[in-house]
Amino acid sequence: MHLIRGCGTDGLCGMQPRNGRIIRPFLNVSKQEILAFLREQQQPYCIDSSNDDPTYLRNRVRLRLLPILEEWNANVSDAISKTALSVSADVRYLNEQAETAFRMITDRTALADLPDPIRMRVLKRYLPYASFERSDLETLDALLRAQTGTCRDLKQGWCAWVGTDRLYVQRLSNERFEFPLPIGGSVRLPNGTIDAEWVEASAFRNDPDAMYLDRTNIEGTLTVRSLQIGDRFTPLGMTGTKLVSDYFTDRKVPRFLRSAPIVWDEAGIVCIMGFTVDERVKVCEQSQQLIQIRYKEDETHVG
Repeated sequence: MHLIRGCGTDGLCGMQPRNGRIIRPFLNVSKQEILAFLREQQQPYCIDSSNDDPTYLRNRVRLRLLPILEEWNANVSDAISKTALSVSADVRYLNEQAETAFRMITDRTALADLPDPIRMRVLKRYLPYASFERSDLETLDALLRAQTGTCRDLKQGWCAWVGTDRLYVQRLSNERFEFPLPIGGSVRLPNGTIDAEWVEASAFRNDPDAMYLDRTNIEGTLTVRSLQIGDRFTPLGMTGTKLVSDYFTDRKVPRFLRSAPIVWDEAGIVCIMGFTVDERVKVCEQSQQLIQIRYKEDETHVG
């Protein structure tokens, strides 16, 4: 059936005796053997009426195609089963190799150099949904050697993109949000969690997951929200204001990363999580008490 539809070697394996919690103890027992056993036991039985419905492909294969094939080989069912068993052994080996490569290799150039049967199986593990097609794998495969920052849309609100040396798959988020950000507390956002706390200046360090603000320059309470049209701020090191959208454009930030949370106080933007702080609240030599803000994004991408 899979061969008729078009499939790879995984499809040629057919049903497995065990698939997770599903166990098929009679998978390798023929219908004739089952009927003979029932007669011997004088056990009455019923037959599913849908078994004769030609609407279903399985029935057309069983009732029409197999009898034709049996004209050339009376044991064609056994031959197909033996082929599926042989292919299953090959597939298990390839999947083991792909699993090892998926765990050990993150560089996209190294992934691109893997043999095709292994590489395509590795790429399957990047896809966060089960109902994928060959075209999805081909999209990821092409990205392995694409220019840094290249992005391609996938299904179900996901996209794939490449950084300098890695391939990522990430969910696109257009959800709008706005929440108070209490000092000493955390807030659940659509794609992650953000928290803020007071720290001493000695705690300041180069941490890609945290933003540090000079506490004395914060005006009122903090709020975290999504980007809105017209948002402006003064990027670190600049003197004039700039549209956040222009800041992203100048830095060639892919659109799927532009959903980064933005933290405000009552005077304006204080930081864009993962990117920069506003010049107004930067940490300097005179800073004594800081606000540390951390954002942990949900595990929505791999690579």
